[in-house]
Amino acid sequence: MAHDVFVSYAHQDRTVANAVCATLEARGIRCWIAPRDILPGSDWGAAIIDAIQEAKALVLVFSSNSNESDQIKREVERTVHQGVAVVPFRIEDVLPNKTLEYFISTQHWLDALTPPLEDHLAHLAETITVLLEKKSSKDKPRHIVGEAPAPSQPPSRPEAMSPEERPPAIMVSAPPRKFPWALLFLLVGFLAVLVVAGGIWWRWSQPNVVTKEVPAPSPPAALPAAPPTAEPPAKLSATEYYNLGNEAKDPEEKIKHYTKAIEINSYNAQYYYYRGLAYKKRALFPLAIEDFTKAILYQANYPSAYVNRGLSHYEMGQQDAAIADYTKAISFDPLDAVTFLRRGISFQKKGDNEKALADYNEAIRLRPNYVSALNNRGLIYYRRGDNEKALADYNEAIRYNPKYVLGYKNRAALYERMGDKDRAAADRHKANELDPKGRVHGF
Repeated sequence: MAHDVFVSYAHQDRTVANAVCATLEARGIRCWIAPRDILPGSDWGAAIIDAIQEAKALVLVFSSNSNESDQIKREVERTVHQGVAVVPFRIEDVLPNKTLEYFISTQHWLDALTPPLEDHLAHLAETITVLLEKKSSKDKPRHIVGEAPAPSQPPSRPEAMSPEERPPAIMVSAPPRKFPWALLFLLVGFLAVLVVAGGIWWRWSQPNVVTKEVPAPSPPAALPAAPPTAEPPAKLSATEYYNLGNEAKDPEEKIKHYTKAIEINSYNAQYYYYRGLAYKKRALFPLAIEDFTKAILYQANYPSAYVNRGLSHYEMGQQDAAIADYTKAISFDPLDAVTFLRRGISFQKKGDNEKALADYNEAIRLRPNYVSALNNRGLIYYRRGDNEKALADYNEAIRYNPKYVLGYKNRAALYERMGDKDRAAADRHKANELDPKGRVHGF
């Protein structure tokens, strides 16, 4: 796929990288981003090298994660080697390590350290647009004006030609006759005299008519001045309405502003996505699903839209649809432990404990201290009667988070089953101490 910009990022910053890609592509700037643009079955490294060679600029989503990534170092090194411009987009207040500093210390940095992120994304898009326009003007071939031919030497005096070689003679016509201008002037003058005389005769032949003089009307009394009208409010752009939606606290206000932005620009995936989040917050799940679907329509590689549509399906009890959305999100980002957890919960809701267990295992592999995944896996072991494994998971969850209420409640039930009433009572007491109103429920 032909593209203008290569987006380089660490996988932990995928949400910002996807937002960068969406913002640039909404401006008509073609982006290359992994894993979206790597064909299935192709060599990952070769695909990245080819993409860098074809790019006109590289946007580096710079953070502490990318600062420590060997893959990012290789991508930046190859980019600088190819003479491609690097635009660092800093989302954390960290300094580059020595390797990256060597390559990008002289570059102009764009900081995105203060919210809202959308303002910095818009600035980035403007910067990239100017950069690409400058590069395009430099790449245009210059028009090369050829040198004027040297004046030809005057022809040498021809030698005498034979009669057969002489060019034919050119016939010269007689001079044209002169036009009789004097006669024309006399005729025009005679016609003018006739016209003037006829006009004088017609004027004096008309009867005289006396018209009655009508006095001029008096000026009307001055009318009271009209009250000053309020100036109509300035019309906002779609981006300005979008920013108002981001700043609003009330979901209803957010929905109103995002709707205005969509009325002006109905093809922006982010506008639908954030309105969908506001609908989801108000538990208007069908409307949220509709907006997330529109966001996916206008940006196919939108993992967050798939995840939140999956969450909306989950809340409506549509576990199969939720699992399908989580699976699609995982295909874009197979390193996201949270999505594996959510898919595992939907499998567990369906009663498919084997698939749920597989997803919890993967979530814990990606994030060993994932308390929720440890708790949910422990619950599956508990229901199977595998007390030792369940106890190990509950212990790990509580070790990572000593205030984890569900861990104490579930471990208390396990101790009760195992006949250890003292420990069961101690865990229940701890859970009540942390959650005296009993608000914490779940797996």
